[in-house]
Formats: sequence, structure tokens, C-alpha cells
Amino acid sequence: MRQLKFRAWYDDFKIMVEFGIGEDYFRETSPVDCEQYKLELCDSDSIMQFTGLLDSKGVEIYEGDVVDGFDGEFKAQVKWGNEDGAWVIDDLAKNAGAMLGEQYAENFEVIGNIHENPELL
Repeated sequence: MRQLKFRAWYDDFKIMVEFGIGEDYFRETSPVDCEQYKLELCDSDSIMQFTGLLDSKGVEIYEGDVVDGFDGEFKAQVKWGNEDGAWVIDDLAKNAGAMLGEQYAENFEVIGNIHENPELL
């Protein structure tokens, strides 16, 4: 069964918080006390879903991640493709994309995400 996991970026506090369905609201990925910041899910600037895929180093790939592909040949952003009904990678240099499936995920390495590493875009 696929894990339904999400993470949320809070720009005011510059923190990423991870959470899942059926859990106690938040499971933090950084040493931040959600109670202290009074964080609410609906206050998030961006909610990103786990794709269910792992990169070449076993790192979870989330929507909004920036990946380095095929030994540095290109950088791409992970997005949901409504037209494809699947996760896609959007090549940042060539303005082209492709579906991201389990057979391709091992060719990519997560190098950051659009919120914590905007310089990658």
C-alpha cells in the first residue's frame, strides 16, 4: 500500500514540517515545536505530496523537489501532471518534461526543493 505522506513549507519561519494521514497532525522533520509556532496545516504556504518513489540514494521524492538526473545531464522539478495523471519531471533548462515512474526514479538524485533551495530553479 502506498504511503500518504506530505510535507508543508512555512515561509515565515523557514521550516519544513512532514506529516501523514492518520497520524497526530504533525511529525516534524526539523527540531521545531509546532505548538511553539502555533502552526496549523492550513497556514502552510505550500503542501507537497510524497510521490511514493525513492531516488538513487534512497531519499524520498516529494512534489516540489529538484532532482539531478542521468549523471548531471539535467535538473528537473518534480510536479503532478494533471494531463498525464502522474508525477512528472519538468526539465528546468529545456522547458520539457517526462513522466516520473519507478523505473526512472533510480536515475535521479534529490538535490533540494523549490522552497529551501530556490537558487536551483
